[in-house]
Amino acid sequence: MLSFIKTRTPEIVKKLIKNSLQITHYTGLRFLSYFLFPFRGYQSPLRGHYISTKDLISDINGDYILLDNSEYINYLSYKKNYLNKSNESDKIDSDSCFISPETFVAVIPNGRVIYDYGVVVSPNHRLVGDVSINLGGDSSKHGVMFDSYLPPVQNIQGSLAVLSSTAHQRYFHWMFDVLPRFELLKRSQISIDTYLINCEKSFQRESIQILGIPKEKIINPQSNTHIQSEQLIVPSLPGKISYMTRSSCNFLRSIFLNEPYDFEINRYLYITRGDALTRRVLNEDEVLIELTKYGFESITLEATPIVEQAKLFASAKIIVAPHGAALTNIVFCQKNSLVIEFMPDTYIEPCFERLADLLSLRYKCLKAKTIGKTFTNSVEKTHDHYVDVSELNLLIQKYLN
Repeated sequence: MLSFIKTRTPEIVKKLIKNSLQITHYTGLRFLSYFLFPFRGYQSPLRGHYISTKDLISDINGDYILLDNSEYINYLSYKKNYLNKSNESDKIDSDSCFISPETFVAVIPNGRVIYDYGVVVSPNHRLVGDVSINLGGDSSKHGVMFDSYLPPVQNIQGSLAVLSSTAHQRYFHWMFDVLPRFELLKRSQISIDTYLINCEKSFQRESIQILGIPKEKIINPQSNTHIQSEQLIVPSLPGKISYMTRSSCNFLRSIFLNEPYDFEINRYLYITRGDALTRRVLNEDEVLIELTKYGFESITLEATPIVEQAKLFASAKIIVAPHGAALTNIVFCQKNSLVIEFMPDTYIEPCFERLADLLSLRYKCLKAKTIGKTFTNSVEKTHDHYVDVSELNLLIQKYLN
């Protein structure tokens, strides 16, 4: 017991000190804002936060347009009902079930939006938490709550729709967190004068063109963006980060994939991450030799338009790939297609398993041994890994037989 206390106490103390400093910092900025606001106005620290948009709307003369009620989603339903699985790994847990929150579009008079990832701020200078999600934290720990000085405000007339969201530069989050907000706007039938949406990357620009948003109506937010609009139009996020919804999947298929299809579903695809900086397959040559026996094609998607990626995945019977953004495209796969995902044992993220189950795909996670640096201090984890080729071979044979 003494040995346990000696080894664990320093980390516990560090955590307590960190939490205490964070609370002190947070409280101090709220106190400081009270005194600074009369002088610095909207450039002073935020006064606090609303957990939900509905709480804000009840305080102001705004509008809350409810589109869908909350929905219970069991990501293991297909695995249970169609694949007849009943082992321990398939038990229902917090990662397998999800209550998708209700979807809505809010109209916030004189609302504001900050930064390049669409942080929504109320007219009374508070963060609106449920439409300003940051990765891995709740509203009170949002980065903007710890900013002591906000950028100067730009005022614009008319209605400004906020589509940008956290991690917009990542393909997965762009597809599942940003784009589905456009569908909510369309369903609300609100007239939009200007859209706040990111357009630096090619997949962003392609999406915007397909959605039919005119260039002259776009504001591309930057790190120093701080805009107040006569009417800030804010669609809800489609769900929780990394927990997809059926409506989001259907929307993405509708805009990037023309159905019915005029091609066969018979391709075997291996998606390489050889040009990535993390989660690379160290024995990829060995993997490719084995996959070639079955007729697999090795594909790099980096410069491929989304529409072409959609067609590629829609025609695939089997997808094999290391964990990465490319697997976002399994949203375009057909029912019963097989997805084999390499997952480094130092990096476990089940988002694509959830997506596969939502779409009635067959899914297998092949755990891979991480090789190389996995330090947490000062060194970025690469999670490069070694795949057991014999295990991969067994998975493919089982599916084909």
